[in-house]
Amino acid sequence: MKKLAIKKFWLFKTPTPEKFVARYSESEKAEIKRVFEKITKNYKSRSIILLVITFGSLVFAMLCLLRPASPLWLIWLAWSILLIGVILQYFWHGLYCPGCRIVMDQGFGSFCPECGGKLLFEFLKGTKCCDCGNKLRRGRGRSYKIKYCSFCGVQVDEKGF
Repeated sequence: MKKLAIKKFWLFKTPTPEKFVARYSESEKAEIKRVFEKITKNYKSRSIILLVITFGSLVFAMLCLLRPASPLWLIWLAWSILLIGVILQYFWHGLYCPGCRIVMDQGFGSFCPECGGKLLFEFLKGTKCCDCGNKLRRGRGRSYKIKYCSFCGVQVDEKGF
């Protein structure tokens, strides 16, 4: 049976992996770490590309609007590039676990992403790890490094991302 959680006042099903950490062999775990390294490199390059597209087109659009003699097609081009950047941001998913193929940015599973321990979900207090005691926050002020997949529990990176 799938767990239900509330995310931004919408009811959604928390993804459940097919395989948990205990069922992975050592060779599979090493392969997952190797693949995750490639995923993080792609993630970093995509983030830089999206940042350049978004802010570059925004600055270009503002300059076109401030200059009174700008052709209309130039303004439309700038706003179209900005829209493409926003659409790419929405469709290019963040980090995902190579083992269970679940996007790590979409929430927390049963495991702590920093130490791999058990997570405790406290209503109105947030998510806390039972082993390391870390209070987990997502988004811009993320309070943890991703070393383990929160959903299947497999170690994806030794240093943390």
